[in-house]
Amino acid sequence: MTSPDLAALVLRAQVGDRAALCRLLAALQDSLEAYLRTLVGDAAPDVLQETLIRVATKLKHLRAPGAVRAWAFRIAGREAFKRLRGQQRRAEVAIDAQTPVGVVPLTQTELAAEVYLLDKVLQQLPPASRAVVWLHYIGQMSIGDVAATLEIKVGTAKSRLAYGIAKLRAIVGAR
Repeated sequence: MTSPDLAALVLRAQVGDRAALCRLLAALQDSLEAYLRTLVGDAAPDVLQETLIRVATKLKHLRAPGAVRAWAFRIAGREAFKRLRGQQRRAEVAIDAQTPVGVVPLTQTELAAEVYLLDKVLQQLPPASRAVVWLHYIGQMSIGDVAATLEIKVGTAKSRLAYGIAKLRAIVGAR
C-alpha cells in the first residue's frame, strides 16, 4: 500500500472509521512483524500485538499522516527494546534460565533457506545495529528515515550501520 493510501486510512481512522483502522493495521502488520522477528525472535507476535494496540490507541495524536509507517516502526522498536530490557533484567537475575531466541521453522525452498541464514546472521548483531541494518537494507529506508524512525541522530544511524556491516562481514568471513 502506498504512503498516500496509508495517509488516507490514517485520516479516516482518526475520525472514528473502524474499518479504516482495521485496514491500516492490516497494511502495517506484515512489515512490522518481520522487523520485530529480527529484533526479538519468537517473542515477535506478542510484541507485534502490543505495537498494534499502541498504534491504534495513539493514532489520534499522529499529526503527520504520511509518516504513519515510520511512526509505527518507531513504536515497534520501542516495544521491542522494552521487551529486550525485560529479558536482560531477568537474565541478570537468573543467568542459568536464559531462553535462546528461536527461529521460525521455514519451508525447504531456496528462498526460505536464504532468509533463515540471513536471520541467523542478523541475530548475532547487537539489537541497536540489527535494527538499523534491518530497516535500511530489508525495510529499504534511507538513513535519514532510519534515524527518524529510531529517534536517533543521522550520524548515530550511520555509525550503527557501519558497525553492523563490519560485524556481518566478520561473521560471514569466519564461516
